[in-house]
Amino acid sequence: MPVSTYGHMYDHLDVALVPLVANEFNACKSELKIVEAGAKKCAVISSNVDPYKNIPGVTYANKPIDFYHAVKKLTDKSYREDMANLLHEFILTNFDLQKVEYETSWNMAYEEDEQEKLDIEEYQLPPHTD
Repeated sequence: MPVSTYGHMYDHLDVALVPLVANEFNACKSELKIVEAGAKKCAVISSNVDPYKNIPGVTYANKPIDFYHAVKKLTDKSYREDMANLLHEFILTNFDLQKVEYETSWNMAYEEDEQEKLDIEEYQLPPHTD
């Protein structure tokens, strides 16, 4: 699928299923699938495993019967839209780079590094000339 059309796939979904087994490999994944679905206001049913735990608007299921019940619950259009909107708001607040605060540890580390460079430059000898 071309990158330019990948995100549009969510335009054709009512619910995204994200079943994962709880293991070390999956725990190292990012929450990208939920971010993508939430950005497009798509409801999500996910296993309650890292990295997908505790995300508002996600319906959690771990066993096949739980997924079945979650799908049945999300057939209610009003409930599905409420969950999709809750997830969408969470994604916009926490993952939209236009809205995320710039005082993160990454920015602070970058600023500290830049200050350190300035401090080092202050103590460097001028270039030698003959």
